Amino acid sequence: MNLIGTIPLSFTTERLLIRRYRQSDEGFLYDAARTSITEVFKFLPWCHPDYARDDARQWLESVESNWRDASAYSFAIFSLDGTEFHGGCGITSIDEHPIGNLGYWIKTNSTGKGIATEATRGLANFGIDEIRLQRIEIIMATHNEASKKVAEGAGASFEGTLRNRLLLHGKRHDAHVYSITPGD
Repeated sequence: MNLIGTIPLSFTTERLLIRRYRQSDEGFLYDAARTSITEVFKFLPWCHPDYARDDARQWLESVESNWRDASAYSFAIFSLDGTEFHGGCGITSIDEHPIGNLGYWIKTNSTGKGIATEATRGLANFGIDEIRLQRIEIIMATHNEASKKVAEGAGASFEGTLRNRLLLHGKRHDAHVYSITPGD
């Protein structure tokens, strides 16, 4: 949906380097997912107990093609010097309006440090400035308190509760929807 040309492959925030995932990130992604299953799985089923290197490899293979067809922009979150992997974030479900869904996850031993909030602020700015989105939505299960705290900390506006919006592990869940728009 980019209306202005080439999308940059990375950007920085005060403490973070946020760059498009690469195939060479397979080890980082696999290790972080494996050590975070207990916390992440309940809200993000892709991070399941049987998560394997092949899962990481296959997902990383999709990043470039999704980027090319402008359907999703997925980023790895690193320390500013690029040495420590913290998790991932992205904007997906980009449509013609132009609206996108912003998501994030942080490996367990990097949580509680404001990384998700800082990455979310940076990615929202990226989505508005580079992808030219008019609206960014953050949708999470109503019982996901950590994600709610991130959305609020990033300055997103709570808009309401969507009934039966998410299907997690075969069960329907209500979801909160937050938004960020260019004027925010």
